[in-house]
Amino acid sequence: MILQHGYGDDRLRFNYQDSVVPHIYRDGPFRLVATGFNYNRGVDFSARPKTPTATQRSESLNFNFTLFVEPKLPILQLGNVKLLDAYDENRVSMVPGNSGEDVDNGWGGRRFYRYGNGYRQYAQQTSVNLLPTSEKARAVKYLRAVVPVTLLSEQRPEVVSDKVLTAKGKKVKFGQTHIHVEDVTETAGKQYQIRMSITEDGKDNDYTWMNSLYQRIELLDGKGNNSNRMAPALAAPGRAMPR
Repeated sequence: MILQHGYGDDRLRFNYQDSVVPHIYRDGPFRLVATGFNYNRGVDFSARPKTPTATQRSESLNFNFTLFVEPKLPILQLGNVKLLDAYDENRVSMVPGNSGEDVDNGWGGRRFYRYGNGYRQYAQQTSVNLLPTSEKARAVKYLRAVVPVTLLSEQRPEVVSDKVLTAKGKKVKFGQTHIHVEDVTETAGKQYQIRMSITEDGKDNDYTWMNSLYQRIELLDGKGNNSNRMAPALAAPGRAMPR
């Protein structure tokens, strides 16, 4: 049974697959699955200097894997992989010179995810660069790395307003998150449109936190029952609560 993720709710969905996963490593709530290697080799002869030099060649080797977690601990953030040690079957090192540092990958030096850009994630794919060795090498004999992971371990509800219909103009702050209820209007069918502005402090270059708002705001009725999570612009009357 293979876990299907990315639906944005608390259900677990599986489907049958007639196959096995041969390379697995488990550690506590984590399950690491090796998915493969990508090897690229190129030769550039578009422009050659008049003085004879070696041909401009380039090689790259990536090890790809997927990190799974238990459903009670969804992944919020996955950092850059730090390669500690790696060598081929001839015990030749495959560690690049900058593997122990946070290398800029276009996201300010680190990768940031929250609910996988809007949805709970129980698995995240990532990769680490390796240094190609001799052409005679055919295997990676040993590989050891560290993956920084931020997990969601607890959710604490905070009440934005216990009377949504009269919440216009209300401003609240929870930690680094600021919420301003700008307007509440009644629409046809006894539905209510709530317009809010939400900002968050911090300088961690996290540009995906807005995508997690759908799972952080919910509506409760007068008895405290969860009626439904708030849509981006339309919700029924009740108590709006960020989590």
